[in-house]
Amino acid sequence: MKPQWDRLQTEYEGHDTVVVAEVDCTTDDGKDFCKRRHVKGFPTLMYGDPNHLELYRGDRDYGSLKAHIQLELDFPCRPSRLDMCTAEQKTKIGEFLKINED
Repeated sequence: MKPQWDRLQTEYEGHDTVVVAEVDCTTDDGKDFCKRRHVKGFPTLMYGDPNHLELYRGDRDYGSLKAHIQLELDFPCRPSRLDMCTAEQKTKIGEFLKINED
C-alpha cells in the first residue's frame, strides 16, 4: 500500500484542493490527531473536510484510490454537496435539476 500512497502524494503535490497526507500516530502530534478521530488500526484511510473526516472503505490499490480522489475530492461540487459549490455552480445545478426526463 505504501508505494501507491507515495505515488498519490507525488501526483497531488501542490494541488489546489486535494491534499494526500499521512499522519504518524506514534508521535506526540499524531497521537492527539488519531485519538480525536478514533483511529484504532494502521493504516486507516480517511478523506474529506479536515474537521469532519470520513473513513475510506474502498480497495487500496492505486487505481481505486485515484478514482475515489477524482470522484470525491477533485470535483466536490455536485447536487449532494451543494455546500461545496459557488453561487454560480448552485444556479447551474438547479437548472439541470429542473429538466425533466423528456
